[in-house]
Amino acid sequence: QAISPMCDRRATGHQIARSNIGVIEFVCQPLFNGLVRVRPIEGNRLMERLTENHNMWKQKATESCSDSQ
Repeated sequence: QAISPMCDRRATGHQIARSNIGVIEFVCQPLFNGLVRVRPIEGNRLMERLTENHNMWKQKATESCSDSQ
């Protein structure tokens, strides 16, 4: 048995994508929002990349969900 969904070899692409989306939304975005307040130039640059990454995982979740139907 896997110790977490990210370590489960049987996890589907949709499950992995949803896990990454959750980490971004509940860990990374709040952390980066704080960084933007302290270091706006660097923080905004990182926030742009985080948004791109978030959008990519949302697209993968949608694609893998439609592939399984």
